[in-house]
Amino acid sequence: MIRFRNILAKSKSGKESGKSFYLVGNELNDIALGKANIKSPFEKNIVSHPGLMEHVLDYAFAQLGIFTEKIDHPIFMTEPLCNTLSAREKISELLFECYQVPLLSYGIDSTLALYYNSQKEKFSRSNALVISIQNTCSYVYAVIEGRIDYRLARRVNIGGAKALDQLLKVLQLKYPYLKTNITPEITEELLHNHSYCAGDFQGQLAYLEKRYEEQTAEIRNKLKYGYNVPEELKKKQVKCELKVYRDKITYDNECLGEKEEYLNEISIQLPFNPALLPSEEEIKHRQEIRKEQGKRLKEYMQKKREEKKAAMQQEYNDLKNLEKLKEDDKDAFKEGIIARGFERNQDFEKRISFLAQKLGYKVPETEKEEDKYNLLAIPDDKLNAEQLKVRF
Repeated sequence: MIRFRNILAKSKSGKESGKSFYLVGNELNDIALGKANIKSPFEKNIVSHPGLMEHVLDYAFAQLGIFTEKIDHPIFMTEPLCNTLSAREKISELLFECYQVPLLSYGIDSTLALYYNSQKEKFSRSNALVISIQNTCSYVYAVIEGRIDYRLARRVNIGGAKALDQLLKVLQLKYPYLKTNITPEITEELLHNHSYCAGDFQGQLAYLEKRYEEQTAEIRNKLKYGYNVPEELKKKQVKCELKVYRDKITYDNECLGEKEEYLNEISIQLPFNPALLPSEEEIKHRQEIRKEQGKRLKEYMQKKREEKKAAMQQEYNDLKNLEKLKEDDKDAFKEGIIARGFERNQDFEKRISFLAQKLGYKVPETEKEEDKYNLLAIPDDKLNAEQLKVRF
């Protein structure tokens, strides 16, 4: 008997050579599952991708030692309750056309489990309630007088994958700094190997409630009294019975007659890749590289400053040459400042003052703001053209 997960993914090494192939089941352990695009031929326990199912069957037959093109053995396939006719047709066409099987038969997996357990546990299988919990959904139906009553059958879209997803979210929320290390594969291992179902659900809730009340009372008293909690309050603290819910470890130890000292907590080691510490030579080499980079950056910034200063000097010389035309040729001066993007004469003078200040030249004192308002008391006939512009 072989057992593997019915998932598959394309190999990345096949893309480089041009020949892609699928890795199925246990072969996916050899690659990084977090980076692989994992697919499944099933959707809610129904075969929806017969092309992917062919790769899964190839892997299964290869693991069984069958490498021939034709399968000379009868095949028995299990299916969920009320399987669709289209899904069954796809599987039948795949097995008969591709593998040329001589005989094919189908059976409901949970009904077969009922038949097996009735013989093992020696109970009647004529009347039973079957609860089938599968990966993505669950089925509940009744068997009355040896026949399935499909009118009473129900399908619930909750299965083992829901528990896996819930556990993954809880662990990632509780340990956010280990979010990248807590993968679905590790969570699946924890769920399958270190978890159990509550035999008494109400008793388990009562146990957790008592534990919460006890821990809350202890924390509240420590915050109020420190470690010197009065004896009266210690007696009032809720005491819970640890045997309200017996887990698998407790049950096994009680059967073996062991003591409580064997009920130890289980520690899980997540994948850990320690960072390699650099050697002294590597540290010196990195320091030299940083010094060289800093030196190059200083040279680059000095070059940019010199280029910017040369451009400002060229603009300053051009504007000073244009300023000389202000008294000799006013028309050429106006055309020059307009061509250089100045709308007013004041903007032209401000630009010259700004460049002179940046280049380190002495800047003549400009007219104070209060002198502009003093022009209001002077008659118009005693003001020149520039003063009239400033006044109005």
